Amino acid sequence: MLSKDAWRRHATQRLVAALTLAASACLVSCHRFDHQVYNPAPTPIFMEEGLREPGVRSQEPGLSGQENSQSPTGSQSQPELPPPTQPPPGSQGAAPNSPPASPYELLPQVEGNANGVTLAQAIDEALNVSVAIRQTLEDVVQSQADVRTATLIPNPQLMMLASLLPWPGHPFNRFRQGGPAQYVIWAVWPVDWYLFGKRNAEIAAAARQVDVTAAEFADFARQRIAQTVATYFAVLEAKALLRLATENTTNLERVVEHTQLRFANEAAARIDVERAQIQLSNARRDIRTAEATLAAAKSQLRALMGRIGLDPSFDVAGALSVAQPVPPPPVEFALSIADQWRPDLIAAARKIDQVQAKIAVEDLKRFPAVGVQTGWTYQDQRQAIGFPGEPSWNMGVTGPLPLFDRNQGNRWKARSELAQAQLALDVRRIQVQSEVEQALTSYDAAYRIVTSEAPQQLEAARSVMNRIEDAYREGGRTLFELLDAQRTYRDTFRLQINAEVGYWRAIHQLNAVVGQQIVP
Repeated sequence: MLSKDAWRRHATQRLVAALTLAASACLVSCHRFDHQVYNPAPTPIFMEEGLREPGVRSQEPGLSGQENSQSPTGSQSQPELPPPTQPPPGSQGAAPNSPPASPYELLPQVEGNANGVTLAQAIDEALNVSVAIRQTLEDVVQSQADVRTATLIPNPQLMMLASLLPWPGHPFNRFRQGGPAQYVIWAVWPVDWYLFGKRNAEIAAAARQVDVTAAEFADFARQRIAQTVATYFAVLEAKALLRLATENTTNLERVVEHTQLRFANEAAARIDVERAQIQLSNARRDIRTAEATLAAAKSQLRALMGRIGLDPSFDVAGALSVAQPVPPPPVEFALSIADQWRPDLIAAARKIDQVQAKIAVEDLKRFPAVGVQTGWTYQDQRQAIGFPGEPSWNMGVTGPLPLFDRNQGNRWKARSELAQAQLALDVRRIQVQSEVEQALTSYDAAYRIVTSEAPQQLEAARSVMNRIEDAYREGGRTLFELLDAQRTYRDTFRLQINAEVGYWRAIHQLNAVVGQQIVP
C-alpha cells in the first residue's frame, strides 16, 4: 500500500505528465503552418501569357494563380476572377462570334526582319529578365515572410533566480537563522494567442496583405510593360525619322549637284548654290540628331528589358505601317474590362479586405496578454534551520487587468482606415474611368488620322517633288520651288510617321489602361 506522501507524489507526477502531453499536442497542432508559404490570390499580369505558347501557364512565384491546398487561415483558394463582359455582336470594335476576351491573348505580329527584337520579345524580357521587376517582386516575398512571422507562437519567458542568500560575512546557522536560501526556476507561457484567437487573426491579416502586395506588383508590371511598349515604338519612330533625314540628305545632294551644274552653265546664280549647300548642311545635322535620338531610345529600351552592358548591334524588328486599322471599342466595354482587370483596382479592393482583417486583430487586442506560469523552487534549509532542503513547484495565471487600456485608439484608427480604403477605391475607380476615356479619345483621333488620305497625300507629295526636280534639272523650275516641294514632301512624310506611331501607341495605351489586351 502506498503511503499518503507517496500517493500525493504520484498524483503530482501524473498531473504534470498530462499537462506536458496536452501542451505538446497543442504546440504540434499550432505549428502545422510554420513551414508553408502562402501564395496570393490569382492576380493577372498584363500581357504575361500572350508571350508564351497557348496553354502554358507561367510559373512566376506567388502570382500564377497557384495556391496551397490549404491557406494559413484554413480557407480554400480564392476563385479565379470572372471573365470580362464582351460587347454585343456587331457592335463597333467587336467582330461577330468573337472569342471571349482574355488577358492572355496572343500579341499581334509585327512585320519586320528576324535580326532584331520583336515587341513580344521586348515585353517578355521586361517581365522575366528586368532587375526592376525582380526587385519589386521581393515585396511579395517579404509579405509572405510576414505571414510566416504571424504563424509563429510567442516564446515563453524564463527566469532563474537565487534569493534569500546570506550576506557575505553573515552566514546562516542555528543561532543566526535566516532565509532559507531559495533557488527558483519559472516560466510564463503566453496563451492569449490561442485563448482569444489572436494568432489566427494576425495570420489572416498578413495573408490579405500578401494579396494586396501581389496586386500592387501586377500594377507595377502593367506600367512597366506600357513603358516598354511606348519605348519600343519610340525606337521604330526614331528609325523612321532617321531614314527620312537620310533620304532628305540624298535629295539635297542631288539639288546641290544640279545647282552647281546650272551655275557652271550660267543658268543659276552663286546665291542659289550657297542656298542649296546650306540646306544640305542642315539636313546632315538632322541626321546626327536622329542618330542620337535613336541611340537614346535603344538604350532606354535595353534598360527596360533588363539588359546589362553595351550592345551596339541591338535593334528592333518591326514596321510602323498599318495594314488594317481597328476602330476603337465602345467606352462601356472598355470600362467594364478595366473595372475587372486593372491591378490597381484589384489592389484597392483587396486593401479593404486587409483592413477588415486588421480590425479583427485590433479588436482582439483588447483582451489582455494572458500567460500560464509554471515554476520549480528549492529551499536550502540546512544552514538556516538545520533541516534538509525540499523542492516544490507552483502554477498560476498572469496578465494585466484591462481596466483602462482596451486598445480603444487603435480600434478606432483601424475603422478609420477601413473608411479610407473604401474612399480610396472610389477615387481609384474615378481615376481609371478618366484614363479610359482619355485613352479612347486619343485612340479615336489616331484611328481617324491613320484612316484618312495620308498615304495618298504622301505619294502625291513625292510625285510632285520628283516632277519639279526633273523640271529644275531642265531649267523649267526655280530653286525656291524645288526646295519648297522637298520641304512639303518631308513634312508630309513626318506627319505620316507621327500618325502611324500615334495609332500604335494609342492601341497599346488603351490596352494598358484597361489592364488587358482588348485591341489586337
